[in-house]
Amino acid sequence: MGVAQNHLGIRTDILDGCPKAEGMIMLIRSMGPQVIAVDEIGTPEDVHAIEYAMHCGCKMLATVHAESMEELRKKPLFNRMIGEGRFERYILLGNDAHVGQIEGIFDNRGSLLYKEMMEMASLGAGIMEPRAVEIGCKYQIPIYVASSQHDITGTTIRGVDHNMEENVITGLSISDDVLMVTISNLEFKVENIAIVFEKLAEANINVDMISQTAPINGIVNLSFTASTDDYDVMKEVMQQLKKQYQEIDIELEDDITKVSVIGVGMLNQSGVTGKIFRILANHHISFRQVTTSEISISYTINKKDKATTVAVLAGELGL
Repeated sequence: MGVAQNHLGIRTDILDGCPKAEGMIMLIRSMGPQVIAVDEIGTPEDVHAIEYAMHCGCKMLATVHAESMEELRKKPLFNRMIGEGRFERYILLGNDAHVGQIEGIFDNRGSLLYKEMMEMASLGAGIMEPRAVEIGCKYQIPIYVASSQHDITGTTIRGVDHNMEENVITGLSISDDVLMVTISNLEFKVENIAIVFEKLAEANINVDMISQTAPINGIVNLSFTASTDDYDVMKEVMQQLKKQYQEIDIELEDDITKVSVIGVGMLNQSGVTGKIFRILANHHISFRQVTTSEISISYTINKKDKATTVAVLAGELGL
C-alpha cells in the first residue's frame, strides 16, 4: 500500500487491492456513495461498472491514459462513451512545464471550449496561444488544431454549450512558477507607479497579478507577480528602484502558488467569490492577492497550503 498524501475527510472511503469494476459495484450496493473516483480505467468491465454507477445517480471522476482526445476516440469503448455524452467534461493533462499541467478542457462531445480554453491558455496551459483563442471566440470561428509533424486528426475548438453553464466552476489551475514582489512605503504618485512598471518592461519581465493598497497619508504598498525564471533580473531591477526611492522596502518571495478556479458559468452566477472566500476562511487558508476575470478567480497562497487548498476547493466545489 502507498502512503497517504492528502486528507480527504472522514466521509471518504478508499478500496485497495480490489479490482476496479468489482469495487465500484460493491461501493454502490453497500455504501450509497455520492461520488466515485477511479484511476486508469480501460477494460469493458470498468466501463460497464461506470455506466452502472451513473445509472444509480453517482457522480464519476475517472482517469484514462491518452495523449489527446483523438487518441482517446480511437479506443472503441471510450469513443462510444464520448458519443453518448457520458461525462460532462474531459480535462487533458500534460507534464511539459510541470506535472498536472492542464492542456485542454473538452465538453461532453469531446470539443475544446472557447472561453475555458482561452482562460487556461492565459493561466499557463501550453496548448494554445491566448490571442488565437480570443479571436476565434470573438468572431465565433471554429479553430482546428492539428500537428504539423504527424499525419493525425486534430481537434476543433468551438463556442460554449449554454446548457453547461449550470456547472458554475469546472476546473482548477495550479502554478508554482510564481515570484511575488512587494514594494512598501512608496509615495502615491501615478508617475511613481508608471516608473516601476516601465523598468519591468525594459527588463522584459512579464507581470501577472497586480494589487495596490488604498493610499494612507500619501503612501501605498504595491504587489505584483512574475515568473520565478525572472528572479535574478527582478532582483537587479528592484535594486535600481531602491537607489531611486531610498525610502521604500522591497520583498521578493518565491514560495508562492497561484490557484485559479475557472468556469464559464461564472458569467451569469453571482456569489462565487464570496463562496470561495468562505471556503478558504473555514479552513484557515490565507491568500495574498486576488484577481478576477469573467470566468476565473485567481488567488496567491503560500506553497505549504497548496495541497490543502486544492483538496478543499475541489471537494466543496464538486470538481
